[in-house]
Amino acid sequence: MCFRWVRFLRASVMLVNLVAATGGCNDVDEYIDEGALCLTQKEDTGELTVRVSVGGCYSSGCSRLLLSECAVTRDGEALTVTNHTRVEVGGECFDDCRIYLSECSLASVPPGEYTVRHGDFETTVVLPLDGGAWSDERGSFGGRFPGCL
Repeated sequence: MCFRWVRFLRASVMLVNLVAATGGCNDVDEYIDEGALCLTQKEDTGELTVRVSVGGCYSSGCSRLLLSECAVTRDGEALTVTNHTRVEVGGECFDDCRIYLSECSLASVPPGEYTVRHGDFETTVVLPLDGGAWSDERGSFGGRFPGCL
């Protein structure tokens, strides 16, 4: 009888640890190479910063950023942006709006016309950026960055 009780306790502890490690019953929104783009460029150095906004508005009470990765590469006149973002969703939500971003940069991008690729999205931008910033119309940055919607 005592042996069964010990096995039951071990199994219960393992289950609690598994639920804690996986985030319980919460959902996870995952974004791979998708989201809205905002590009900003420093006039003095030519450094290009890319921000990727995913998922629209999340409540601060029921969401948590699990992963935020971004990379931008240049191959000739092409700029390729990749991102991977994971947001855990669950719990008590509030009436607020949190925007999750991934950010990456590329040093000293010379002036010129570039094709920007991000997942299925493709557009052309001219550097230096007019007004120092450019953003596409697929999402929102909540006015947090000048020049980005």
